[in-house]
Amino acid sequence: MISFKTVKITAVLPQKPAGVVIKTLEQYGFYDIYLQEGRHPVLGKGNNIANFFTGKQSLFSALVKIINIYVPAKFEDDVLTIIAEKGRLYSPGQGSVYSEPCHQYGEFISIDKSITRFSPTRSFVFGDDLVGISCIVQRGEADPLARAILQAGLGSPNIHFGTGTGLREKIGLLRITIPAAKEILTVVVSRWDQSRVIDMLIAVGRLHLPGRGFIRGC
Repeated sequence: MISFKTVKITAVLPQKPAGVVIKTLEQYGFYDIYLQEGRHPVLGKGNNIANFFTGKQSLFSALVKIINIYVPAKFEDDVLTIIAEKGRLYSPGQGSVYSEPCHQYGEFISIDKSITRFSPTRSFVFGDDLVGISCIVQRGEADPLARAILQAGLGSPNIHFGTGTGLREKIGLLRITIPAAKEILTVVVSRWDQSRVIDMLIAVGRLHLPGRGFIRGC
């Protein structure tokens, strides 16, 4: 079977900039766009009296759109630049975008002839030597993981929802039932911090125990 070198590009943006990005991508011939609803956790002081005395920061979440698009490898820089410029990622706190290489088998969904080159008004320098970490846990258990990452200053995590499939019966000596509702936390970190972040998430989420969840790096 024929395979193509492709790139999966993921952007995490607030609701309004995400709409501008999607419209611009379609104008340049990129139509196969997949959307997810998610939230972006941030730390803040808040109005909690207990936090005032303990110095602990509250965890807030902003609603975001997660854009996923697969493009031929030769258009990677174009799409990254479109998202960075139209999503206003040159300003702090506006979101993030990253890419990962992959292969697609069969006929590619986009037709190169319909795609035009993007002429940016700004220049962007994208980092490399990065690792994406995904952690799948039960619904309601991703916030402690996000807090640990933010407090350590190791990245900016994002969370979206999913539904697990597979075993639903009670497992183990304690006869614990695994819920179907899941939360998926993703974070992009430096390759040098990969082991530290994974070890920290395993400890905080107790992922070494049966039925607690999964973690992977790519």
